[in-house]
Amino acid sequence: MDLARKAVDGSSPDTGRRTLLAPADGGKPRRELLQHAAAFAFLHKRVVLEKEKLSPDVVLDAHKLLLSGLTGEDGLAVPAGQYRTTRAFAGSYLFPPPEAVEGALKRLLEAYEQRASSPEEDPFALAAWLSYVFVSIHPFDDGNGRMGRLLLNMALLSRGVPFCSALGFSCGQSKAKRHYLQCLKKGRPSELAFTVLCSIRITLANFFEDLRTTYPAVELAAESTA
Repeated sequence: MDLARKAVDGSSPDTGRRTLLAPADGGKPRRELLQHAAAFAFLHKRVVLEKEKLSPDVVLDAHKLLLSGLTGEDGLAVPAGQYRTTRAFAGSYLFPPPEAVEGALKRLLEAYEQRASSPEEDPFALAAWLSYVFVSIHPFDDGNGRMGRLLLNMALLSRGVPFCSALGFSCGQSKAKRHYLQCLKKGRPSELAFTVLCSIRITLANFFEDLRTTYPAVELAAESTA
């Protein structure tokens, strides 16, 4: 498994992050990072900015941008933008059979659109639920975790949350990453929502600390008007 996938899907985040940000040869890790950014930019433009409904076609197009031209651990090309055609399992848990994937994803996205239309819906609970059920369906041969986190952040931005949640996969929040994986494994979307909230809180705190350190005049101005 290459360092880019480790960084995004849950292993060796520190080493993977350094390699992703400054790969020595500008090869596959850089390409995966750029495609990850392109997939998120696509979702942000179509769903957040243009208010298009999150449909199976949008998800398939995002997955194609995310994984097009990449290879799996077996050295074979990853089927980008295509539904899973084989059985899949994690430990003793068996994901839905391939013939049920398309229908399950369609129902999930319809339910998401219905919940997202309610102003009373909590953004963190909604985003965590969408990501959790998506990963539980496991619609693709590869990239389900990455797509699930892209959808999670898309849902947060759609509800006005100003920052994305890295969940420890690229920002050094190892505890957040561990909690995220435990929530998925144990089937606890409500706990996942809390983990996402904590991750956003840390991101906000870091942002304002960086702002205070980089632009001390901003802090002085705030104190003078208090």
